[in-house]
Amino acid sequence: MMDSIFFIKFIVAVFSVVGLSVIFEKINPKMAGVLSGYPIATAIALFFFGFENGADFASNSAIFNIVGNATFLVFIYVYYRASRFFNKNVIIASAISAIIGYLVVAYVLQPIDFNLFSALLLSTLAIVFFIWLFRNIRDIQTGNKIKLTAASLFSRGVFSGAVIVAVTSMANVIGPEWAGLLSAFPSTTLPLMLIVHYKYTTLHLHALIKHIPTGAFSLLLYSSAVFYAYPIFGIYLGTVIAYAIATIFIIFVYFVQSKRFIFKCGKILGMVDKSRIHFIMTGGTIDSHYDRRGDSVVPNKESVIPEFIKSLEYIKADFTEICIKDSRDLTKNDFKKVLETVEKSPYGRIVITIGTYRLDKMAKYLEENLKRNDQTVVLTGSSTPLIGFSPSEGPLNLGHALACAQTFTHGIYISFNGEILSQKEIAQIIKEGGLAVMHHVFPEVPVY
Repeated sequence: MMDSIFFIKFIVAVFSVVGLSVIFEKINPKMAGVLSGYPIATAIALFFFGFENGADFASNSAIFNIVGNATFLVFIYVYYRASRFFNKNVIIASAISAIIGYLVVAYVLQPIDFNLFSALLLSTLAIVFFIWLFRNIRDIQTGNKIKLTAASLFSRGVFSGAVIVAVTSMANVIGPEWAGLLSAFPSTTLPLMLIVHYKYTTLHLHALIKHIPTGAFSLLLYSSAVFYAYPIFGIYLGTVIAYAIATIFIIFVYFVQSKRFIFKCGKILGMVDKSRIHFIMTGGTIDSHYDRRGDSVVPNKESVIPEFIKSLEYIKADFTEICIKDSRDLTKNDFKKVLETVEKSPYGRIVITIGTYRLDKMAKYLEENLKRNDQTVVLTGSSTPLIGFSPSEGPLNLGHALACAQTFTHGIYISFNGEILSQKEIAQIIKEGGLAVMHHVFPEVPVY
């Protein structure tokens, strides 16, 4: 019977970890970090605590599993600091340092007589503290996804399964306090961190780590539910109830992030990341493509600039698409929309992309009508499309505009071909055809 239970625990642990890993590596580091807190190893450990030692034992262990959230986050923080400190054998040194940090904190906390309230207080304060501590870590995209091999999946599954089996098998010997603390060991998170660190870069690892504390709330909720539900409903129904609560939280976090709820609240409260660049797109050649049937360049259906900027991984930006038009087709209403968007933007650094025909007109319009004086606004465009043409000055112009937006004092600037031009200078260059735009060939466009 004992051999069967041992085998079941190991198989459940392995398949749970492998399944979670597949989900992790299909998404970005942000949600992967949040999902790292999803109670896979914890749920298996607490379930078998209850199965082998009774519901009351598992309920008491849940309190120290909540306390273990703090040791879990210390582990993550020590790994983060070590990955920045060591230059050789970084992955091994970081993992060893984090494990030592985890055990030291667990040793300090184990003798303390925690109840549910004090455990929740400690864990909540730790989560909030580490969210604050990691706030300035860059968010970056993963780029090419990790290729999932059978060997990598099996190895991480075996590692996690071995940890879970070891903790649950020793539970009746070490008691509910140590069992609860050790069940919080990141047996599912650590293999993911090691693979991200090895396959990607340290920056990608840090982007993952940044959001792990948010996911730790899911562990806290799960263990709290186990504390109440196991003695009342038993381990089977109690596990279902606890998982439902943890899953609702994860879904809520996903909803909040996908709907940009926090960002909208931040705008209302004036609490936004001032380092972000606000891109406002109106179209123009930079946002166009070559139409073979018409043998001409035509505006894209939607802007390609967000995708291009996000592919660079390191730039924190928000995007507003006013319209995607040939700038000669911009209306008075379009100009007003740009003005209103700049006026209402919570950011102080703004890049506006527009066709070269109206680059000078838009700059003049903003200079004459913009009431705010606390923003750095940089307008840019290109004479060839950003995507599909080589060479194109589009990437250069966007990069230069970004640099100017982050370094210049407040005001309105025009960035083109590595130069900063005034509204009058750009108008003269356009008139002379310096932007590959011969305005005298076309009817004069009114200034709004």
